[in-house]
Amino acid sequence: MKKRGQALQNDSDALKSDANKLEQRTDALEADRDELRNGSLNLSVSERIDVLESRNQSEIETVVEAVLGKSGRDNGSDQSGVFAFMPTNYEPGTTTANATMVLLTQTAESETSAQGTASDRLIESQLAVRDVTRGQYADNAYVFGAGIISDEIERSMTDSLVIVGPLALLFVLIVLVIAYRDLLDILLGVFGITLVLIWTFGFMGWTGISFSQIFIAVPVLLIGLSIDYAIHVFMRHRESREQIKGVRNSMNTALGGIASALVLVTLTAVIGFLSNLTSSVPPIREFGIVSSVGICAALVIFGVLIPALKVELDSALEARGWDRTKRAFGTGGGALGSLLSGGATAARRAPQVVLVVALLLTVAGGIGASQVDTSFSQEDFLADDPPAWMDSLPEPLAPSEYTAKSSLEYVNDHFLREDSNAVILIRGTSLTRTR
Repeated sequence: MKKRGQALQNDSDALKSDANKLEQRTDALEADRDELRNGSLNLSVSERIDVLESRNQSEIETVVEAVLGKSGRDNGSDQSGVFAFMPTNYEPGTTTANATMVLLTQTAESETSAQGTASDRLIESQLAVRDVTRGQYADNAYVFGAGIISDEIERSMTDSLVIVGPLALLFVLIVLVIAYRDLLDILLGVFGITLVLIWTFGFMGWTGISFSQIFIAVPVLLIGLSIDYAIHVFMRHRESREQIKGVRNSMNTALGGIASALVLVTLTAVIGFLSNLTSSVPPIREFGIVSSVGICAALVIFGVLIPALKVELDSALEARGWDRTKRAFGTGGGALGSLLSGGATAARRAPQVVLVVALLLTVAGGIGASQVDTSFSQEDFLADDPPAWMDSLPEPLAPSEYTAKSSLEYVNDHFLREDSNAVILIRGTSLTRTR
């Protein structure tokens, strides 16, 4: 009997000890809860990982159910913010989801200067995060941020210029070969186009204008305009040489006949592009300024510099016995001349038909213009995955891999963004307005 009483006493002491330990653990948990609510408990990432690894699966599910349950959503701002990391199809209280979001906060040294731009530090850090994520989760995770967007925008601009630039130059060479049929004139034309681009981008460098996506159109625009100026000057010079002797005299006559037209064309084009100064978007204003400078450069180079070089070179070659007299493109009859004069022939023989066709095209163009969508967002500037045929391009021309747009589409499809818009329809016979 005495032994039995001793055993009961021991059990009682053990229960008291366990109760004291449980009470201490409860007090510690309540203290941790208060510290978490007050934000005074700062655990490192490794310490938080250790806490999770020390719990078994049932304990983790219990915590998840408590935090993500319906009661947790209605329990104030402490837990409601957790649902921002869950997908839109998540059912509160469950412990599984088809996706989740992890938010990494970075402190930038300075604010970004423009939308779609970021500091080198931000770009490098986010690219490093993406590399680590890909190494651990392969294709099961997406990394998205301002630095990655900026990196892809810059790479897409470079890829576009690398592909569009050679194609534009190839087109220039084909046109000049067909129009000039003379090696020296072709070289002068390419040299003039190169100078126009150098002057234009030099102006951007001296004025501190950054190259953005909208400026991809500038080289193509200036190349086309330069070809136009060059063909006008060279063809008019060739026509003048058939009637006037001497390289210099024929060039003076040619420039005198088209100088006013070129100046007026340049003036109207510059005024049109400078109208972009009324825009509130800085890149659009800069695009108008740079385009205007490039157009003026094209006038100076192909209206003064290139004609002067041609006069000197042609004079030097003719002094050594080279005949520099060339026939203007499209003159002298033949199939090409008939083709180029086709418009004038149609207008002379059937003016009513020309007017009807022009009217129908104008009406169709007006209908199409009324359906043009003028809205755009930053997502429109993100590059799509390159088409399959680009995979066969050589390494210098091969495009990079772009993932920002697909990542953004995944986020939009599965999560709610802070900048999302919502439409609320209220039905009723009357509304009460409160202040």
